[in-house]
Amino acid sequence: MLNIKNFLKASALVVLMVPSAWAVEDLGAYQQFCKIDYNAKNEKKTHFIDHDNGSITDKRTGLTWQVCALGQNWAGNDCEFNPSEHTWIDAMEIAEQAQLSGSDNWRLPSIKELMSIVEFQCSFPAMNKKVFPDPDIWFHWSSTYNTNFVKTGEQDFDVAVMGIDFNAGKVQWTDPLTSEARVRLVRDADK
Repeated sequence: MLNIKNFLKASALVVLMVPSAWAVEDLGAYQQFCKIDYNAKNEKKTHFIDHDNGSITDKRTGLTWQVCALGQNWAGNDCEFNPSEHTWIDAMEIAEQAQLSGSDNWRLPSIKELMSIVEFQCSFPAMNKKVFPDPDIWFHWSSTYNTNFVKTGEQDFDVAVMGIDFNAGKVQWTDPLTSEARVRLVRDADK
């Protein structure tokens, strides 16, 4: 982790306002900001089981996650290639047919399940980089939808699907028919 003062001195980035209790980790393409007291190094060791096949199990939730988003390939320590984007319908179909890491019972996570991997102590991305080494900061689909969505004029669609913007870990609603988003698959852990 870099000290924020040293980072600002060494960086060409202009930061107008950064809380003093945050640190910055160099991620190459973008910088992850985490609260200084956040200890990601021990986080993976305490409640995640790495299966060494591109999947990890969270012992707290009993869920097994794909380490890489759809479109990426697990390369042992990192995810190769860029994540793909899909409509919600396509994402649901892909999840149903997925055969990854020796399992075929993958699915789109519910919004509650997807929230379980948000790292609220960090942003850009709001994910634990020790668990998800190449996290994607963009919007990810969940399986949670609402057919009684209130039309606001700005977002005028009959069905809305929840997802998470991993840039800051925020829940959002969007149109499942025309919008495209990233996908991270989950399944119930083996007993």
